[in-house]
Amino acid sequence: MDEQSDFAAIKSAWMGSEKALIVRMNDDIDEGKEKTCFEGVAHLFAFTKTVLDKYILVFNLLKLAILEGKTVIMVNDVVQAYRMKYFLAKFSLRSFVLSTDMPKAQVSSILHFFQIGQFDLLIMLHTGYSKRPIIKEITNIINFDMPANYNVYKQAGLTISEDTGCVLSLPMPDKDEEIAVLGLLQRKFRKNFGRDDMLKCLPVIWPEISKSKSRVESVFNHLTSKSV
Repeated sequence: MDEQSDFAAIKSAWMGSEKALIVRMNDDIDEGKEKTCFEGVAHLFAFTKTVLDKYILVFNLLKLAILEGKTVIMVNDVVQAYRMKYFLAKFSLRSFVLSTDMPKAQVSSILHFFQIGQFDLLIMLHTGYSKRPIIKEITNIINFDMPANYNVYKQAGLTISEDTGCVLSLPMPDKDEEIAVLGLLQRKFRKNFGRDDMLKCLPVIWPEISKSKSRVESVFNHLTSKSV
């Protein structure tokens, strides 16, 4: 099977005939109940056993357009941000990093071209900005690194303006602090919205998406501090 056939099979396994991934979160909610935008988007997580798994998943979601629209990838530090940019560039996925030490004019320029659709992928840090850049009209947030707490999670989630958007977090089950954050999110959703169904696990078909492992791994193995 050639590469294009592999991609077609992976995308079909994820979405069937749908153009992009659609996860309905709130079909069971009382139609008369008014929801905030934050409550209305999909809050998802997918367990990843290794960092390589994270990159494989991101590759499939973005390269195959399973997630569409303006997407912000959240990481914990600048080195990881530029690793992600380097990784995406190797697959012809154009992105820009909003670093904490960028001049104000450069940040404004990047945000301007992002908002007008010159590119759809932005990489940001969860924390560290002296004045946090204002982003808007986002469709998806990918928490490549888990946020430290609920407030950091919500700060990013509030930038999503479409009810078809999602916040997708990629925790590693062997990291206790990341599992603790998932539990915290669940408790906060219950307390603030009276719901236990807001946070859901994204069903990942690993045998299918792992068909791209060798291609992703070859780039992943070059993601050193020196290379970025």
